[in-house]
Amino acid sequence: MFDTHTHLNHPELLKRLDAEIQDIKKAGVNYLLVPGYDLASSKQALEITKQDPDIYCSIGIHPYDVVKNYYQFAKHQKIEAQRVSQFIDYLKQELTKLLSLGGAKIKAIGEIGLDFHWNKESEERELQLTVFRALIAFAISVKLPVIVHSRDAGEETYNIIKEYTAQTSFIMHCYSYDEIMVQQFLSLDCYIAVGGVITYKSAALLKQAILKVPLKRLLLETDAPYLTPMPFRGQTNSSKYLPLIVTALSTLLNRPETVIKQETTTNAKRVFKISS
Repeated sequence: MFDTHTHLNHPELLKRLDAEIQDIKKAGVNYLLVPGYDLASSKQALEITKQDPDIYCSIGIHPYDVVKNYYQFAKHQKIEAQRVSQFIDYLKQELTKLLSLGGAKIKAIGEIGLDFHWNKESEERELQLTVFRALIAFAISVKLPVIVHSRDAGEETYNIIKEYTAQTSFIMHCYSYDEIMVQQFLSLDCYIAVGGVITYKSAALLKQAILKVPLKRLLLETDAPYLTPMPFRGQTNSSKYLPLIVTALSTLLNRPETVIKQETTTNAKRVFKISS
């Protein structure tokens, strides 16, 4: 199995990293991708890849952190075009430095995207849109796929991806929209990543959406330490719980667990260009 999104760089998991990796391997999860959510966590993700040949990472900046980090960069001055351009240049320079260190272990740019749940101000949303476009262009320039975080911004995310879809691959991390939206993303050849929410009784709309996803476009993830699957919801999530997501998908899709494990691993290796 391949967990395509696990935050081993989160302090909750980092403090017991060696034991965590052992537990994950015992659960039959062979491959891991650790995503960055800001520059510091991206550096940490790259460092974690040294623990095992089958641990990979992505580097990027979460949309919520885009806003927070912009204000830090601009010394809390207002959002203004010239400063935004300078901020983007800074992000690209720092990501380029990590790429020079990471070699084949960095498999994507992300997580990047749009999150309008917390950032309500139009200026902050526009900042997210501008940085998202810039970092997609950066991913294309370095020939890497994009891991997309999208919350309360489905149409906006779709419209931006549509501008670039012929130039790189996109992974919709922790997919959360309805079946109409999933068909739009699939029309752009996006991969759809499914996590622990699929095990929740309240996830009826998500389950209807996932029924529309061809197996060749499906990926597994935990988003650990968040979104713990049932029956452990409320506890710290771990990649060792990935088999619970496989079981839920097997029931939903009426496909054997062995098939789901094999196909999703093949999909992940394809999009991240892993040959082993």
